[in-house]
Amino acid sequence: MWGRKKTVVAAQPEPPVFERDDRVPLPETWLPEGASGIIGRGSLAGLPVLAVLEQQPEEPADFEYRLWLPEPETMTADGSTFLMYSSQEGAWRADGLGRFIDLLTRELDVAWSVRAEDFITAKAWYNQDRTSWIAAMTPKERRSWSSTGKHLRRDDRPLMR
Repeated sequence: MWGRKKTVVAAQPEPPVFERDDRVPLPETWLPEGASGIIGRGSLAGLPVLAVLEQQPEEPADFEYRLWLPEPETMTADGSTFLMYSSQEGAWRADGLGRFIDLLTRELDVAWSVRAEDFITAKAWYNQDRTSWIAAMTPKERRSWSSTGKHLRRDDRPLMR
C-alpha cells in the first residue's frame, strides 16, 4: 500500500548557554528599543554595544534581542579567540542561565545602560560608523558577510531606526 512520504525535520540546535552575568540589566528595565553598553577592555575598549529588541516582549520569556558590535567579528579581549559576529541574536532565559549578552559582558567587561540618552548616542555611532567598516572590507569579505545573513546593507540606510 502506498503511504505518505514522511518528512523528517532536523531539530534546531539549542543556542549555547553561558553563566548569567549580573551586570546585564533585567529585561523589565530595558528601554522599548533595547539597551546600550560600552566595552571596557580589549582592542574595542570605549566603543559602544547595542542590544536591540527584536519585538516588544509580552513577558520576559519572550525577550529576544540582537547584539550590534563595533566590528563584524569580535574577538576576546586578548584577541586570541573569536567571540561572536555583530548582529548576534539572543534571548532571555527564564531559568536564570545566560546567553550571548552574558558572554559578551564577561569577556569584554561591558558596562550596560538603560538610559535613553546613552542608547541614542550609541545608535547614532553605529549608523555613522558602519559605513566606514563596510568600506574597509574587501569585496570577498563583503560577499562572505552578506551570505551569512548578517544584515549587511549595500546602501546608506541606517541599520536601525
